[in-house]
Amino acid sequence: MRALDRAGWDVELASRLRSHQKSGNPVAQVYLFQEADRIVDNLIADYKADPPAAWFTYHCYYKAPDMIGPTVADTLGIPYVVAEGYRAKKRFDGPYQRFAYAAARALDQAKIIYYFAERGLDALERDRTNGQQLIHLPPFTALGDEPAEKAGDGPLKLVTVAMMRPGDKTESYRMLSEALKSVKADWRLQVIGAGVGEDAIKAMFAPFGDRVEFSGMTEDRDVIRAAYEAADIFVWPGVNEAFGMVYLEAQAAGTPCIAQNRPGVKEIVGPSGRLTDPDDPAAFGAAIDELASDRTALCAASVKTREHLKLHHGVNAASDLLNRSLEAII
Repeated sequence: MRALDRAGWDVELASRLRSHQKSGNPVAQVYLFQEADRIVDNLIADYKADPPAAWFTYHCYYKAPDMIGPTVADTLGIPYVVAEGYRAKKRFDGPYQRFAYAAARALDQAKIIYYFAERGLDALERDRTNGQQLIHLPPFTALGDEPAEKAGDGPLKLVTVAMMRPGDKTESYRMLSEALKSVKADWRLQVIGAGVGEDAIKAMFAPFGDRVEFSGMTEDRDVIRAAYEAADIFVWPGVNEAFGMVYLEAQAAGTPCIAQNRPGVKEIVGPSGRLTDPDDPAAFGAAIDELASDRTALCAASVKTREHLKLHHGVNAASDLLNRSLEAII
């Protein structure tokens, strides 16, 4: 919404209905469709005299289909577009059947589908409808103020920001703890995050003693930004991340990232950072040592990191792309 606003569009939030259904519960799905139908009727009545120029939906897939936008847009005769839409034909059978078909119908109607990463693009290409545009919209974030210059002295300051929950997050923490065992540089790590897996994750890092500081979870964006800025390197393997907003946030603060070379993640880690083999924690540790070996160059990389993000993943870059593509269909 901020990116569209910067491009000069008058953006209105049409509905706060959250269609996401985590468990595939058919009763909950029926209720959500009924609630959506009520909202559709109200919106069509509200917009009929003065329709908007277009309908824009964010994130439409089998667990969270757009039940509102397609009908409203079709009734009003306005273009319908989606950002981050995913197709999953295998979900046409099973507990998400009705949701999956609803998501597919919405994506079929879209004039434009903006995709953030190559993951899932093959399915979008396979099922693309006549005249539909698939446009790469690189993940983006607000830059914030210019970060302070890195000090470049003392122990190497590392930071990671991630929830502590079982599954992929815990596996990323495990890989990070394994990687740190091989790091030769004098380092300190600040971890921001919490969750049900906290005890197990803290146990992984216990052998490092006070070199690891657990700061808990905070929703204060200023506190998190300050942690990014204070660090020399952001470290997070990124197991099964769609792309990882944390990498964008760190780079906006001028902090290079080290991640594993995975789909999505590899598309947003800038050239001042490093991507390592997903199956090799020691390579991750070696990448930390490589950047630590020249602290002067690492400080200079801060400026390059911020510039790369501004050019490719800043909100203004996204605003320009959205504006050009929308004007072409309206």
